[in-house]
Amino acid sequence: MLSSKSSARPTRDEEAKKAAAAAIEPVRSYFNSSDKLAVHTHFPSGLEMVEEYSNASDDLLCPCLPGCESDLGVVASSIDRAALTQHLVFPPVTVRKTRSKSLIGRELPWTYEVGEPPLAQRTATLSDDAPIRESSQTPVVHRRDTRLLFSWRIRNLPYPKDTYVIGVDQATSEVVVRTTNKKYYVRLAMPDMRRAGISLDQSSVKHDWGANTLVIAYTKPQAILEKEDRERRERIDMRKKGEYGSI
Repeated sequence: MLSSKSSARPTRDEEAKKAAAAAIEPVRSYFNSSDKLAVHTHFPSGLEMVEEYSNASDDLLCPCLPGCESDLGVVASSIDRAALTQHLVFPPVTVRKTRSKSLIGRELPWTYEVGEPPLAQRTATLSDDAPIRESSQTPVVHRRDTRLLFSWRIRNLPYPKDTYVIGVDQATSEVVVRTTNKKYYVRLAMPDMRRAGISLDQSSVKHDWGANTLVIAYTKPQAILEKEDRERRERIDMRKKGEYGSI
C-alpha cells in the first residue's frame, strides 16, 4: 500500500532552483604549501581570482613594504591607528590578482589588486641599456589592506597634507586623488566594492601625509567585513579538514 505522505525527494522545480543558484555562485579551490594558503576562485562571469594568505599560526610579519612602520608613525588621529596596525597581528591577504578572457577566449594578463607582481616579472621588459627608465622619484602606489580598512600608500609625494584632495567616484567605484597644485592625479580602483555592489561613501575616506608618503584609508562597510569573516572561517575549516591539494 502506498504511503499518503509526500516523497522526501526534491521536486523537479526544487532541483532546477538549486542548479540555478549553484550556477551564479563562485567556485573556490584551495591549495596549501608550507608558508601560504592560495585560494583560486572562478566566477560565473569568467573572472578568475587568486588570493594568497599566510599559513603561519604566529605570523607577525607585516605584508607591507619595508618602511611600513615609518608610514604608521606619520598617521594622525584622522585615521584609526588601531585599524591600521591590525595587520601586524592578523595579516590580511598578501596577494590578490584577477584576470579575465578576451572576446576570442584568450587569457588576459593578471591584474594585481593587492600586492605586486614578482620582481622578475616587473623588470622583465627593462634592460640595463634601456634608453628610457622610470625615475626613482616617480610616485608609486601600493595597496595594503587591513582587517578593518582598505589602505593605500603613495610614496614619493613631496607636497604637504593640505595639498591633497581625496574624493570618491560612485560611477566607477574609485577613490580619486588630486592635488591643488595640479601636479598629481590618480584613481584608485576598489573592485571589492564593485563586486559586492556597494556604493562608495565619501565620509569613509581618511588620509594623512608624512615622510613624502600619502596614506589613504577607506573604512570597510559592514557587508564587506561580514563577507570577509565568512571567507576567513571557510579558510580555517579548510586548513582543519585538509580539504585542499598541494602546490
